[in-house]
Amino acid sequence: MAFSFNFDIPLQTEETNDKNDKAKDVHLTCSEASATVSKIKDAVEHQLLLDPLSHIENWVPETITIGALPPLLCLNESVFEKTASEREDSEEILAKTLTQNSDLISGVYEGGLKIWECTYDLLEYIDDAGETFAGKRVLDLGCGAGLLGILALKRGATKVDFQDYNSTVIEQLTMPNVFLNCEEDDENEEKNSSPPSKRKALNASEKLLDCCGFFSEMYLKMQH
Repeated sequence: MAFSFNFDIPLQTEETNDKNDKAKDVHLTCSEASATVSKIKDAVEHQLLLDPLSHIENWVPETITIGALPPLLCLNESVFEKTASEREDSEEILAKTLTQNSDLISGVYEGGLKIWECTYDLLEYIDDAGETFAGKRVLDLGCGAGLLGILALKRGATKVDFQDYNSTVIEQLTMPNVFLNCEEDDENEEKNSSPPSKRKALNASEKLLDCCGFFSEMYLKMQH
């Protein structure tokens, strides 16, 4: 009598059929996934206000200095969070980030109101490499506070397009930060004169219209 282990081993033909079935399942899954990907949404271009800071109350600027880079101005993050309820927010992301206590809500908010550590790492890299942007056109993708694009402007870029997932980020944070730095540059250029504040705002806005673009969305959307 021949000895054999009592293992339930499927026949080779069954294994082959099983592999074929799995391959079909994978193919179907990939096809279904492809079908759920919608077209790239058209970018929403945001028009710059005469003075983006005029509609924001209780804002406080802070200065970020890294190595030999020019100082970068931005709205203080802590003050921004505390006054979030006072700001216009058609997407309601400000309220959602506070109630959910999260810097990232998948498909809703991509963290643009926070300055992430990688931004500082990139600024330090640019400083170490001595990178300049003279004569270049720059896209600050996922710009958030816009510090990298602002640096590119300060270092000679001819055009910078700022893009973020959320329109609230662009309107409530990116634009004010860019304007704040542009206005400061104008003040430095005209420090021997004292033009009225409205004139300063007009100068800064005209300058930004020539060298900046502001966009939201532009991401692939997945249906859930």
